Amino acid sequence: MRLNIGSKTIKMKKLSLILMVTLVLSTLLSFKLKNNDNPKTFKFLNSDTKYSVEFCEKAISEANWCGFRFENKRNLIQFETGLKVELFSQNEIGENNPNCTLTNYRDFSTDVWKFTESGKIVHLVKKRPLKEEIIPIENKKSTGTVKKIQIK
Repeated sequence: MRLNIGSKTIKMKKLSLILMVTLVLSTLLSFKLKNNDNPKTFKFLNSDTKYSVEFCEKAISEANWCGFRFENKRNLIQFETGLKVELFSQNEIGENNPNCTLTNYRDFSTDVWKFTESGKIVHLVKKRPLKEEIIPIENKKSTGTVKKIQIK
């Protein structure tokens, strides 16, 4: 009889251990699924001098970054307040939208990025310096020069 009681105790311990492990694993899985609802798609490289982290994080999370993400490379965005944000690449965030992906590198370092007081982001493109070039014109009717202005 003692052996029978002992085996029941061992079975109960095993059963309670299995139930406890199942409970812990289901809790961890639930936590992971909850946190993946809003995965990180950017990271701060420094802090903002004017706005709180929560303000900046909310504005950046809610902004439409279509056309500003590279396919395989992170993009650096610098705000006028000094905040530097690194946008993760399309591949890193698991997004596959060819209409929104920049396949060619574009330098955004001369652009101005600002926060509005209402928490929106404004992107202003600075004018690129103009390059002037004098091109001689030679044809049968006239000779002279023309100024050709190109945007670099």
